[in-house]
Amino acid sequence: MPQLTTADFVIVAGFVVWTVVSALRILRSSDFFPGPLSIFTPSWPLFAPNPVSYDYHLACRTHIEGNTFTRWQEVPSYSERRVWHVGWNPGFAKDLLLFKLAQLLVEFAEDEDAKVQFLRSEAKKYLCTYASESVAVERPVQIALFRKESRSGNANLVYISGHCNGDEQRG
Repeated sequence: MPQLTTADFVIVAGFVVWTVVSALRILRSSDFFPGPLSIFTPSWPLFAPNPVSYDYHLACRTHIEGNTFTRWQEVPSYSERRVWHVGWNPGFAKDLLLFKLAQLLVEFAEDEDAKVQFLRSEAKKYLCTYASESVAVERPVQIALFRKESRSGNANLVYISGHCNGDEQRG
């Protein structure tokens, strides 16, 4: 039987620590491991017991002058689904980030906690910047979020921002 080296021990110990941290995160114990460490552990929000049954779609329009805006146009925010995405999906992290930012804006609108409000303002800034860069405009934009239900396919307006540097409104 081959003798274990220090490198073998470090690799096995790292795997054991990662497994324990992952199990704690899955059991909703992520408060023990906040911040950068949570990046390295899996999170399974799309599976049971409460699977996500909707998606958010980002739209934007640009401000022309006064109260005049262009028409709403959908911002391409999700990667097109391919068969190989079952095993390898390089766009999943971006898609999940955009979903979580939209979820933060819509589902935590009534939360008065200062930290949550700060996170909501940062989410709005990010989505405004993302929309501006996606449609390649330099004028101020206004964003809207539509929640599309998976089963029915119905999309409902759930959030409208003021100017991206203005006040928020909820639809």
